[in-house]
Amino acid sequence: HGLTARTSVAVLGTLISLLLIGLLGSLFIGWASLTGNTDDNTGLIHGLYPEIDMSGLLLAGVIIGSLGVLDDVTVTQTSAVWELRQADPSMGPRALYRAAIRIGRDHIASVVNTLVLAYAGAALPLLLLFSIAQSSMGTVANSELVAEEIVRTLVGSIGL
Repeated sequence: HGLTARTSVAVLGTLISLLLIGLLGSLFIGWASLTGNTDDNTGLIHGLYPEIDMSGLLLAGVIIGSLGVLDDVTVTQTSAVWELRQADPSMGPRALYRAAIRIGRDHIASVVNTLVLAYAGAALPLLLLFSIAQSSMGTVANSELVAEEIVRTLVGSIGL
């Protein structure tokens, strides 16, 4: 019974967060006017199959990219709350919530750092290029490649 309830809570948390990430991703991609057509692969896909919505493909990438981290957060957080409850069954709902929030904040902070570093690592050649070219920060932030990474990081972090 405990494992089934735990799994259900983790799945529900994941689904709600995925919905939020999907909505935020769609809003941010529209707001930033991102086309999703930023590299050789997306250019080839767009050239061969112009009917494919590249911004939709970008949104799918944002959602899938967040899913692995999100799964980790929901499963670990659910497990932590269950273990807290088992360790002290007399703990009231309020005390349990406060303890779970403290654990959750630390976990989210760690995971957001992981997400930012993973995206920065993936974009390292691009960041190096901008650094060598001595582009202004405004120019760098306004390029679609960098804007995509910013949107991925913001949407993923907020969704978590």
